[in-house]
Amino acid sequence: LIIHAIFVSGSETGSNVLFRNLQRVSAELLGLPPYVIVSLNCTRGVFGKIVCLQSISIGVSAVKLVGKEGEIMRKLLPHSLVLTALLGLIAYLQIAVV
Repeated sequence: LIIHAIFVSGSETGSNVLFRNLQRVSAELLGLPPYVIVSLNCTRGVFGKIVCLQSISIGVSAVKLVGKEGEIMRKLLPHSLVLTALLGLIAYLQIAVV
């Protein structure tokens, strides 16, 4: 949920504030440790920020690569997905051990 909100809004802080309580309640209802779930979603937000359209636009304009947004997105997306999958594995291990 957070990664999609950040992709659209461009604000990790705003998405965390908006959805933090929903994540906590959902974790409690599922019997998962809420502190782990909320912190993982905050961390995952950073991976969403990697491919956030606003961040890419600002980056390409700063280094004068305007028009190459699609190419940059294609290069960054695999990194974001791999890091998210790795975080998912770490989360599974944390929850399985806790």
